[in-house]
Amino acid sequence: MTFEAYVNKIKRDAETVWDYEKVRDKIIFKLINTENNRELLKRVPSRSFCDLSIVFMVHFGDREKGICTAMILNEHMAFWSVTADDLYDAAMKNTPRLLPDTFTGVDEMIRIIFLQEECDDIIEKDAEVVPSLFYVLTNRLGIFGATCLLYPGAVKKYANELNCDLLILPSSVHETLLLPYDKDLNVDELREMVQNVNRSEVALEDRLSGQVYIYQRSEDRISIAE
Repeated sequence: MTFEAYVNKIKRDAETVWDYEKVRDKIIFKLINTENNRELLKRVPSRSFCDLSIVFMVHFGDREKGICTAMILNEHMAFWSVTADDLYDAAMKNTPRLLPDTFTGVDEMIRIIFLQEECDDIIEKDAEVVPSLFYVLTNRLGIFGATCLLYPGAVKKYANELNCDLLILPSSVHETLLLPYDKDLNVDELREMVQNVNRSEVALEDRLSGQVYIYQRSEDRISIAE
């Protein structure tokens, strides 16, 4: 696509966003850090999830190295005469369809990266080094993939596959790490690890939370781990 064609598409998308019937099936959501986005949350419809906030966007399609979206503002919601609950219901249907979840062991993800970089000798040498203690939950693009925690039945499905409750470490807005729950795990140490990684490795706009969450199969519920 030429630059001129891309600019024209952006203009058409900007006009389309005011027509609810044209965007209803393109509304998706993402998770953001509530405390770090107080000003944004004054201007957009949202819902709470633990210590996080769910906000809404219109998905206009994938780009070569990303995704084309427009944030839904309070003005859009008022113009459409819909509620935040309406947006949530639409996004709950659309987001798993447009951005289906993926679930990969960390060891397998490392192998995939090495394959992409043609590092066969490293794969052969270190094939047994990293066990699948952690699993990465994200979507097919790896963009705003932490939202997969909200997908109906997604976390439950993987907990049942592993036959255990799960600890959830919010790596970033783009993915979360899932760890099979063990009563001997020190949640405080895991929380400190998440916070240290946030400070040293994750850009402020991509930080999701400094908390650790737990998924309990008996309650089918995600909450902050104590």
